[in-house]
Amino acid sequence: MTITNTILRNDYVANGSSTVFSFTFIVLSETAGYTIQVITTNLIGAETVKTQGVDYTVQLNDNGLGTITFLTAPILNHKITLLSNVPNTQETDYIASGTDKFPAESHEKALDKLTLICKQFSEKFNRIISLPKSSTLNNIEFPINASNANQILVINNDGTNLTTTNLADIGSAPVSAYIKTLLDDATANEARTTLGVAIGSQVQAYNANLQALAGLTGASNKLPYFTGSGAMALQDRLATTTNQGLTYLNNPITIANNATDPNNDIDFSAGNFGQVLATAMTKRLDATWSAGSGNGGLFNGTAVPKAINSTYHCYKISNPTTGAEDGGFLLGISGTAPDPTSVLPSGYTEFERRGSIITDGSGNIRAFTQTANNFMFKPEIADLAGVSQSSANETLRTLTLPAGISTRVYVDFYTVCNGGGASAFTKFYDASKTQATISNGAYAVTGLVFGTLSQSAISNLSSQIKSNQVTITGTPTINIYLTNNGYTDLTLKF
Repeated sequence: MTITNTILRNDYVANGSSTVFSFTFIVLSETAGYTIQVITTNLIGAETVKTQGVDYTVQLNDNGLGTITFLTAPILNHKITLLSNVPNTQETDYIASGTDKFPAESHEKALDKLTLICKQFSEKFNRIISLPKSSTLNNIEFPINASNANQILVINNDGTNLTTTNLADIGSAPVSAYIKTLLDDATANEARTTLGVAIGSQVQAYNANLQALAGLTGASNKLPYFTGSGAMALQDRLATTTNQGLTYLNNPITIANNATDPNNDIDFSAGNFGQVLATAMTKRLDATWSAGSGNGGLFNGTAVPKAINSTYHCYKISNPTTGAEDGGFLLGISGTAPDPTSVLPSGYTEFERRGSIITDGSGNIRAFTQTANNFMFKPEIADLAGVSQSSANETLRTLTLPAGISTRVYVDFYTVCNGGGASAFTKFYDASKTQATISNGAYAVTGLVFGTLSQSAISNLSSQIKSNQVTITGTPTINIYLTNNGYTDLTLKF
């Protein structure tokens, strides 16, 4: 037969069920079997050469074409390749005598085989790398050995052969050593660490609120505000004054004498700074604590009836479990900072002192006005009346001040000097200071009474400040007259 067919191979993709596939190139039947090779390739490119009679059978037609039939259908999407596989052998034997000395059929068959072998080589040559026709190079070798593992093939610097190198070293401008440390990072987190942009420590992690802010388009006289979690919008900036934001400003709880019963009751204002009191309330100093406005407020109930000339610290308290809010009073102790922990009502574990009150000799609450942390008496209190003061003698003076806290007291005083031709300076100062001698103060001369002098001084926890006198002439006897105007509570949050 003649061979005019130029087809070299047939390729198919398995559908998972078909077993019969045609070949459209010439196949011979020889002693070793049919001259066809069947190959299947899986999804990762691994090839498997199938065996005639084991994996498939061949049906050959008279024209040399035919089909192969798999005994088991190839796997879905696996590639099927049918190739000519003519062996490089010569099986035609010419007989030197007899009537078939040069039989045409045998000769033609031999030529057919040679043609098929040539076609087979042609198909292989189409799949190999070759040099251009103008090249004079030869003996090109693939440098494949263990030392070149994980490297790539490149043309050497002379352009005469192949060599291997690292991917990062290719070209006339290879990447820097720093970028090489980035290329070998296996994960995004490793790459971010190399770049110095680790999320959470070197750059801000994604935040829905920030993303919402970034998504706004700025405009004149607009302000951003949240419409929900991770959602923002713009609104007009207020062009005129407003009291809209006053409820968000600090509004501390204050105390005051109750208007109806100022001698026994204290009003707590509503406030939102520190401890929150949503609604104003009144607590009684003349009754043991009971929850609610208008009820008793004494924590240490054994102090009822009210102690005379005593301090009561005023607390706003809350129960974190129930959310209940209330107020009450703790009897102050001279020289000891107040702590209501042991006498608070059950469940009320949160507290904050909002001021202190003082009773008089009848046990009534002294009248006062509060402005921030300043408490001024109404009327002022005459704490010292004709009290003697020795020269160069520091003396602690107990005034009408809250016991157990430090205050800055504001006083007006004058002195009366007795003794022929005598004169002196008298002065008040902080309880913590030591002034064995003084050089100024209220001036007094025998027979004359000068105007009052205003001073302030910081008390100790026992409601005391210090006084002293220095003699200027003679041997004076000094008597002090002092009015207590009020004080600043130095430990009250405001």
